[in-house]
Amino acid sequence: MHATVIAARLKDEVARRASGYVQMLRSLVQASGGGDADAAERAEALMAATGGWVTEVRQRFEELAARSPQPEPVGPVTDEPSQRNVVGVWRGTGGGRSMILFAHHDSPAPSGLDRWRYPPFDPQIVDGRLYGWGAADDKSGVAAMVAAVDVLREAEVSLLGDVTLVSCASKNRARGMAVALASGLRADGCIYLHPAETRNGLREIKNLTLGLVEFRVTVRGRAPATSEPQHTPFAHRAENAVVKMGRIASALLELDAARAARVREPSLQGALGRSTNLLIGAVSGGESARRVPLRCHLDASVTFPTPESVASVQCEIQRAVDAAAAGDAWLQEHPPAIEWLEGTQPAEIPAEHPLFQVVSGSIATVTGEAPVPYCGHCASDIRIPIAYAAIPTVGYGPRCTEIAAAGAADESIEIAEFLNTVTVTALALASWCGIRER
Repeated sequence: MHATVIAARLKDEVARRASGYVQMLRSLVQASGGGDADAAERAEALMAATGGWVTEVRQRFEELAARSPQPEPVGPVTDEPSQRNVVGVWRGTGGGRSMILFAHHDSPAPSGLDRWRYPPFDPQIVDGRLYGWGAADDKSGVAAMVAAVDVLREAEVSLLGDVTLVSCASKNRARGMAVALASGLRADGCIYLHPAETRNGLREIKNLTLGLVEFRVTVRGRAPATSEPQHTPFAHRAENAVVKMGRIASALLELDAARAARVREPSLQGALGRSTNLLIGAVSGGESARRVPLRCHLDASVTFPTPESVASVQCEIQRAVDAAAAGDAWLQEHPPAIEWLEGTQPAEIPAEHPLFQVVSGSIATVTGEAPVPYCGHCASDIRIPIAYAAIPTVGYGPRCTEIAAAGAADESIEIAEFLNTVTVTALALASWCGIRER
């Protein structure tokens, strides 16, 4: 059956069932008012009502680390208790490729609610948008993937390959998708359903995510030998931690320039004009203008593409800091300390990959506009199936406003694009998994 014929059937069915699919999303937002556990329970109920065989994986990632290659060893362990990761399976008739769809049902803890124009847990529809806490991040993804398998059933489109849905915990480093993979979940392809941070919606497919290393350098100083509370007259007899940090900052900026000239990934160069960046984000130290600072902290981050890794970037940073310290007698005796705060691996699939082509074709068929690859996001969860299980993965979702996790009020998604996302996902499943001809 031709893709346009299936797309027309699916689009008609989504239109007929639109109010029900919007209600799915509303119910997830409402449930999140009771906390992430209630949102997970609602996701489980939606999957079961759509005919899936539903189970859950409820362990902390650290408990499953022995079963995982654990390619991201940097970063604090979550202090959250084990979270519910809901898994639903729809068996195909056999012979087709399998697919995992995943999204996260959890949201950041409510804050800043006094700035909302609309009740955050009683979703309102205004001018074609649905407003609610976590509507974009990422209740719309959970609702879209459940609706996609439902509309295939209602349109009587039988898939050959198996489809698995994962509604996972993602916030606070829960890494629920990694937990599901560590428990043995596998497939031939994977789609992460999450609205684009660029607000371009279905006009983009996320196929590359930059790696990220976040770190802190600490430099110590020495007070002058005086009991005077004001150090300025004696500053020449001291070791100023802020001044010493200047050497480190200069070395890091030199490293940034050298890396920019050396590390060049074609798609990043074309889209962003640069493939790697080192950002000095914060410097703090000292207590007043009249006291020698005895400690200074510098917080920085580096983004990078494949084939670089967290470990290789860490080595470059360490060498640059060590070289800067080697040129200063005080820093040689009191070496700067580096604390590695976060590290996520880069991951990508090329635009020529069959999965990208299937998703791109599905979006173009449904919307009439071919999407473009997007590569400007770092640490996206598309990396998790790629890095942890070598499963090709892309991400897309409907247009949204800025999300509450970024401090915004009135988070919302565009309903028409949400419904298009349902249709696109159903069509992508039919194209990827194959259908049984009647």
